Amino acid sequence: MAPVVLTIAGSDPSGGAGVQADLKTIHQHGGYGASVITVLTVQNTTGVSRAEVVPRDVVRDQLHGVLGDLSPAAVKTGALGSAEIVREVGETARASEVPWVVDPVSLPSRGVPLGDGRLTEALATELLPHVTLVTPNAREAEAL
Repeated sequence: MAPVVLTIAGSDPSGGAGVQADLKTIHQHGGYGASVITVLTVQNTTGVSRAEVVPRDVVRDQLHGVLGDLSPAAVKTGALGSAEIVREVGETARASEVPWVVDPVSLPSRGVPLGDGRLTEALATELLPHVTLVTPNAREAEAL
């Protein structure tokens, strides 16, 4: 079986970013993609006009469901949407022994922010200390 890669991110209905893009990339590199949705967006190829964060308990239940069945070889995150979800994902990262790549998608270059005001602090304290690689854009790097 192909190595499982879990993506924990927002959904982009245009297919150019988020879980949809992650799953395409994972497949192109020979992996089996699994996903947990954290943010539902209204967007197209020109930008994000609305973002709705999935409730923390739904994210937790998705994580438990996937991890109860599959053993990822790696995990990649994107837009997490709220400090509460960052804490939930951070708990999972702390207990994990596989590489984690975090793309702290919170301040897209075009469109509305994809997280609340406490998101950056939670990323810095609750998740980033437990990951292998962080890939922010310039605005996110400055905020972190």
